[in-house]
Amino acid sequence: MEHAIRKHCTVHHDEDPAFYKSLSEKVENLIDQYKGHWDLLIDELEKLRTEAIEGRKTGQDGMTKEASIFFEHITNETFKNTKISQDTKIKMQDLMDTIVDTLQDSIGSIDFWANADKQKKARSNIKTAFMLTDIVELKKNRERVNGESFLYLGRSYRLSLVAGQKADLKLKQGRFCLKRSLIDQGGELAAKKAFETFYLTKGENRLSKRLDYFAPRVGVKPAGLKVKDLGFRWASCTKNNLVQFHWKCMMAPPKIVDYMVAHELCHMHHRNLKR
Repeated sequence: MEHAIRKHCTVHHDEDPAFYKSLSEKVENLIDQYKGHWDLLIDELEKLRTEAIEGRKTGQDGMTKEASIFFEHITNETFKNTKISQDTKIKMQDLMDTIVDTLQDSIGSIDFWANADKQKKARSNIKTAFMLTDIVELKKNRERVNGESFLYLGRSYRLSLVAGQKADLKLKQGRFCLKRSLIDQGGELAAKKAFETFYLTKGENRLSKRLDYFAPRVGVKPAGLKVKDLGFRWASCTKNNLVQFHWKCMMAPPKIVDYMVAHELCHMHHRNLKR
């Protein structure tokens, strides 16, 4: 029964993250509390299983059930180590009501899921609502969420938060799959690090091959390759013929990547290409 509850919480997590996370924690607490008292544990787990199957029944504090789902999840992520004040709580509730109204108005359109413009407008309205809020913590702790898009080699891929994945970040089946536990434990900083590592690894592999392809055609021999954060520069070629690329180059289309590679190799013939 314990495993059945855990599986149910994992499968339905995205429907109500805060609710199913709390149920998972209740399972752990019950096992510790009734250790050795198996009959009592089974009774309590049965009650919890029923609660899991039924899901959240009503809203709270005057909010709808849908607004409550957003409210609990976002406040849990935003105020992990701080207590939310009553004033901020009221502002958060108003914000969640606004977001739910926006979603219901948008999704209620017959062709919403087939209309990219309507989807883009809905995302824009929600982002605007977040941007206009004066809740400081929301602006500081904005989480990467399901549906946000990221570029790789000129194409945009949606982000999905997934459970049970070994790698922190994978690109598979047309989506960026980010390990959910990474967000839970490290927040946005951990997510940014995962993306940076992904682009660094992919960059070293692809750019190395493109250097090998273009170098003999340009008639040069680079001393090596480095992919790292170059600040405001896309790429550079040192006086020792070390070619360096910003990891963000991997967001550009392949033709642009090739152009940057060829451009830096040409620096070995002409150090200042502006002349």
